[in-house]
Amino acid sequence: MLVNTAKRDSRSVETAEIESTVYGPKIAFTEHIDTNLNIIKHRIDDDKLRIDSLSVGDRVHTDVKIVYIEDVTDKKLVDTIKKRLNDLTVDDVLDSSLLVQMIEDNSWTIFPQFLITELPDRFSMSLLRGKIGILVDKSSMSIICPSSFLSFFESMEDLYMHWSMATFIRWVRIVFNVYFCHFNSCLCGCLNVSLRGNSASAINFFRTVKSKCPLSPRF
Repeated sequence: MLVNTAKRDSRSVETAEIESTVYGPKIAFTEHIDTNLNIIKHRIDDDKLRIDSLSVGDRVHTDVKIVYIEDVTDKKLVDTIKKRLNDLTVDDVLDSSLLVQMIEDNSWTIFPQFLITELPDRFSMSLLRGKIGILVDKSSMSIICPSSFLSFFESMEDLYMHWSMATFIRWVRIVFNVYFCHFNSCLCGCLNVSLRGNSASAINFFRTVKSKCPLSPRF
């Protein structure tokens, strides 16, 4: 009888570095998928919690876990995620961020379609809301799907604050980001027009100083 007694080296559970928070739990996922599953099982002690195992990669087989709550999550979404993972033809999945690019709906858009997090409490909260979580072995980041546009403006600290303060901060966060993007687009447009209108005269001035100017009047 042969028994595998090899011990896999892995780092212990540490404090979150990317999504650090003031309120709430401080721990983050690790690169060991079994450790991450134990964290989720400890946080969600529910008989309806389901964990489906898949192996992705033709040359290097990577363990992938699909985590969801059976009576909360739409079964069609689970089947869609399973089909996309089973249809993948890749040699290896190095990280969850690469897996997201392989299973997203539209690969040409610049906007993210899946939420990636290192926080177990955010992962657990999303499962309770009916979303699907994906854990990838050798990756400390988990995947949450589906994700809406407003979900990228949410912070875990919003849940641990009073609802009035959390709503105010969330609206400030959204308005500031939208205004900042709009301001930049208007500013860049004005600068483009001004540069196109005055570039010829400015370059002609420099040409008087240096006759061999490499720039074109059209800039």
